[in-house]
Amino acid sequence: MPNGYRHIPRTMQKLWRGEPLHILHLGYSSDAGDGNPPFYLYDEDSQSPTFKQPLQIEFDGSKVGHPEWTDYIWRWPRYFMAMGRLRCALLRKFDLPVNKILLNTLACSGSFMAEAHPAFADYAALAIPPGPANGHREGKTWRELYPEIFARPEGPGPDLVTIGYGKVYCPQGVDEVEQFEGAIRWFQRRYPHAEFILCPNDHLEGFVGNVGAMRELSLRYGIPFVDFGRAFHLSTRHAGFLQPLSGDAHPQAYMHFLWFKQLERLFEAADPIEPGIPQAHLPERISPFSLGWEGDGRTYTDSDPRIRRGAGFILDDTVVHVWASCKDKKVQVSVDGKLVPEDRCIPRTQRDTRHATFAGGRFSLGDRHIVEVGGTEARMFAVDAKTIPDRQWMGVESPRWSKAEPKTRRGGRLGALR
Repeated sequence: MPNGYRHIPRTMQKLWRGEPLHILHLGYSSDAGDGNPPFYLYDEDSQSPTFKQPLQIEFDGSKVGHPEWTDYIWRWPRYFMAMGRLRCALLRKFDLPVNKILLNTLACSGSFMAEAHPAFADYAALAIPPGPANGHREGKTWRELYPEIFARPEGPGPDLVTIGYGKVYCPQGVDEVEQFEGAIRWFQRRYPHAEFILCPNDHLEGFVGNVGAMRELSLRYGIPFVDFGRAFHLSTRHAGFLQPLSGDAHPQAYMHFLWFKQLERLFEAADPIEPGIPQAHLPERISPFSLGWEGDGRTYTDSDPRIRRGAGFILDDTVVHVWASCKDKKVQVSVDGKLVPEDRCIPRTQRDTRHATFAGGRFSLGDRHIVEVGGTEARMFAVDAKTIPDRQWMGVESPRWSKAEPKTRRGGRLGALR
């Protein structure tokens, strides 16, 4: 029998006890249930004149025998995606009402790990009201939907963070491990009891370059790694491997079911129950660049003098997120005078915490860096700058640069050290 449950002991304990659980789901379009054909509810009656035609996109719990679920799920794709199926399976497996498991979907189309960091604080604190942005139907408050989560002593923060993604994206064209490690450590610093699951969409077992980094993180932090890529590949190796995809990297609905079944194995336990293995809390870092990603961020707008003439910004430390508008298809972004690849430098019209024009963090520690934007009518209108944890700033006027004059054993003085 699988024993993955040993690596998420706190989560399993909450489920066994019937305690409320907050799951924060990170990922991009595949993790959010995007696909072609869309994950609508279709007419499955072969005798119907509308056979295989979409019936509705807005979720209706009565169609699946649970009308009470309607207020908790926005649209059918959020129900049919792998994590949506997992939530429903956990409700059935542990005999829980829907208000016991909060599935907070940060995952969305076009968002990658580097760009999603500014959203962590608001999503983890449930600062964004229930709505499409987190996979819920609008109209009610979090307290109305999940009263027990707010009543618990530890607060409503996330208990389980699932990390999907898959498609490789790195602003500087290098390894992504620091972005994922920084995310894990960011949550561990603020929510020390949170547990994690790594479950990337690596179809064909090699499509995604960062899976190796995720396996490293799994080993270092004791986080279970769900090998969906292996199951995907084995299920299609003797057939057309593109059939389960939507013409690109998005798995179709039935592959999300297979993805869900791989995730579900983590929650299966059989006697005799083996002891749990706690995940490592803030162990030694795999990458030194992770340090910048795990810090706190500060937002600057175009009215702030730190954004120089809407074109440049001096970083607080080593991680920066930039939102800029431009008349061209891509914004020209340079760091320390060197242009960065334009693969992702998409013009934006507003600060979106899950999508940025540019996100970067692999810069030398302890140095000052400047990011600039260029192009037709290019304008930098918002910046998020992170600061390394426990970083202390001392201006030249700070008295801390002056030290007291220590006395010698004979009562003399050595003089001031400056």
